[in-house]
Amino acid sequence: MIGMVVDWFKELFDADGFLTRGHCGPWSEPLKLAYIASNAVIALAYFLIPFVLFVFWEKRRQDIEQPWILLGFVAFITSCGLTHVGDIAAFWWPGYRLFTLISIVTAVLSIATALALPWVVKLALTLPTPEQFRRLNIELQEAAKQKDAAIVGLSDTVAALHRQVDCLEQMRRTGLWVAEQELTLRQLRNVLESSYEPEATR
Repeated sequence: MIGMVVDWFKELFDADGFLTRGHCGPWSEPLKLAYIASNAVIALAYFLIPFVLFVFWEKRRQDIEQPWILLGFVAFITSCGLTHVGDIAAFWWPGYRLFTLISIVTAVLSIATALALPWVVKLALTLPTPEQFRRLNIELQEAAKQKDAAIVGLSDTVAALHRQVDCLEQMRRTGLWVAEQELTLRQLRNVLESSYEPEATR
């Protein structure tokens, strides 16, 4: 089994019987340089893009679902870069078996990416826009202000009730007291103990 794998790899990298690209057609030196340079720049871009995507994947928010999408794009774009590297290498080493394998892998990844792309676009369209984020932030700030105002108003109400209780207690001590005031004092205490004081402490 291992021997078959080794033989397969030997055949994959065997370039015997193939001609280098420079021997296939009248390649002038300027044409050759332009072809190599353009493919080198394209390959470099194809390698830089997945590198950035991979860094983004490493630093992604943990609540992002389906992170495999980024890795899929990384694999696809990297394989595209390898095909251009093969185009350059063919001028010196005609490893067309290996280049064909790279092309097959790229084709499979291309189809898979194309099939996943509509789902990715649909997902992207559901994400809030910067304007929506800005409006949501303003709404949250307004809600926070209203909450703070409500807490201040509640504190003022509690303070007023405490003052009324103190006043009634003072009236009881000085003898300025009637039976109805006893009921009012009891009700105020019940309100403070059951509602306002717990709310004020939260």
